[in-house]
Amino acid sequence: MLGGFTRRRILYPLGPAAAFTMIWAIAGHAEAQLRGDDGIHLGVASCAGNNCHGATERKSGSSVAQNEYLIWSKSDRHHRAYTVLLEERGVRIARNLGLGNAASADMCLGCHTDPAPPTKRGPRFQVSDGVGCEACHGGASPWLGIHISGARHSDNLAAGLYPTE
Repeated sequence: MLGGFTRRRILYPLGPAAAFTMIWAIAGHAEAQLRGDDGIHLGVASCAGNNCHGATERKSGSSVAQNEYLIWSKSDRHHRAYTVLLEERGVRIARNLGLGNAASADMCLGCHTDPAPPTKRGPRFQVSDGVGCEACHGGASPWLGIHISGARHSDNLAAGLYPTE
């Protein structure tokens, strides 16, 4: 039982594909939470500079394209993950689950945002950014300084950057 609803009553009206996606996403989110992220989440604005991941051209010698923010903000579904909670379908799903407002329900925000607790959010962090960089890479406060210094990837990992490869 979940909030007075059985799994069958919750998931089957959503359709088999949506039910599978919801279960898979919850499992993936639980795995991400196990990494013990201690850093403050600074928000995607911290990664968006044109000398970082918001560049239009790769710097010579860079091992990354440096346009990751631009791709995320223009065409990646993670960018819209929060916004869909405000749309008719998100409202309907939350209502069917008995959750009230999808845009503030923890069950929805856990997958549709970077679910950093309020005490771990920096001044530029915005829930409305959806699933941003730190949702996967971990709070940037312990590793951002070394990351922007041009350090090797292994040094970034040692400082706390969570590897996604």
